[in-house]
Amino acid sequence: MNTEFKQSPILCLALPAWEGNYTKSTVELMKAVSDTVPVLYIDYAFTWKDVLMALLGKKPGLPIKKVLGLSSRLRKPSTNLTVWSLPPLLPINGLPKGGVFDALHRINERIVHRSLLRAVKAWGQQKFAAINACQPLYAKAMQSIGAQSILYYCYDEIGAANWTERHVARFEAEALKMADGLICSGSQLLAQKRQPDQPGVQIPNGVDAIFLNVERALATTDRPIIGYVGSLDERIDLELLENVVGALPEYDFSFTGRVQDELIYNRLSRYANVHFNAPIAYHALPERMRHYSVGIIPFLRNNLTNGIYPMKVNEYLALGLPVVSTSFGDMPQLATWANLADDAESFVAALRAVISSDNAEKMAQRKAFASNQTWQARAQQLLDFVGHTSEKN
Repeated sequence: MNTEFKQSPILCLALPAWEGNYTKSTVELMKAVSDTVPVLYIDYAFTWKDVLMALLGKKPGLPIKKVLGLSSRLRKPSTNLTVWSLPPLLPINGLPKGGVFDALHRINERIVHRSLLRAVKAWGQQKFAAINACQPLYAKAMQSIGAQSILYYCYDEIGAANWTERHVARFEAEALKMADGLICSGSQLLAQKRQPDQPGVQIPNGVDAIFLNVERALATTDRPIIGYVGSLDERIDLELLENVVGALPEYDFSFTGRVQDELIYNRLSRYANVHFNAPIAYHALPERMRHYSVGIIPFLRNNLTNGIYPMKVNEYLALGLPVVSTSFGDMPQLATWANLADDAESFVAALRAVISSDNAEKMAQRKAFASNQTWQARAQQLLDFVGHTSEKN
């Protein structure tokens, strides 16, 4: 194998913003990759609407000076890791399909392409592989920037999300055809999206070692805490969850993360045993979660969740927590480590069973499993695949 490419620097055009108050698989994976090779992370493509919201104080965290070019677009969170801010783009995702959208999209595409060329020049790496992380709208913009190979990284069925359904599916189909290889976090995503004769690999979401290094006490009979960490959004099976909460008034339910669907908050906040907590920094999550008795993932089973391998499952297990989940996406593959239940009655029974039967030996087994699922292990998988794919191009 050509080892020159196996350890190739990585340029990643990313959908998620580098900063933020929630965990992002692309960010965690690229942090781990940067332990081995230089990484250039192309930050979220903010629009002029985002800039206006930031100026009005309604979008904190946006690196506005860098986005506007008033300061260097480059920043270095660590020695081997560089983040580049794109210029503002036209806010066109809400437009219907048609000539107006297509014309404005071509303008955005040119802006991204020119900015990528400047980013590569400023980065200074002569040979590198490129990864498009769920940014199919700008797959063409990644052509002719000097990459040895261009891979598509898919960690969600983004075409099924409410905010992407107008345009993403057709652009993703084009991006997949252009890609030299496909990386998916879920096995179903890989099976659905892989093109004929296209190299592909599943690289599931991982876990940070900070979760493995935290010890927790076994659940007590005095109001066990049922915990959920993550966004509360369209993936949540609200009917199931509300029935579970109502059936277990002797348990407390703790939700930590962004509430993106107000209906979830409105319906669950009526229960005295439900507690909502604002998102907290990633490094602070283990201390919050160590007080849980069990971790839950009450997702719907539909097109949006079919491709998900949730980050939180390994985070729960790394803390030694028992897991109760619906059987969406890749969860059936984890049935040894997670208790699966798809209706409220079964979910309630599973919660009671895992709390009453938990012990130190089971906790140790869960942590041992999670210790092999670290982001560092995932990063090595990615680098091996990049090397294999680059060798063929």
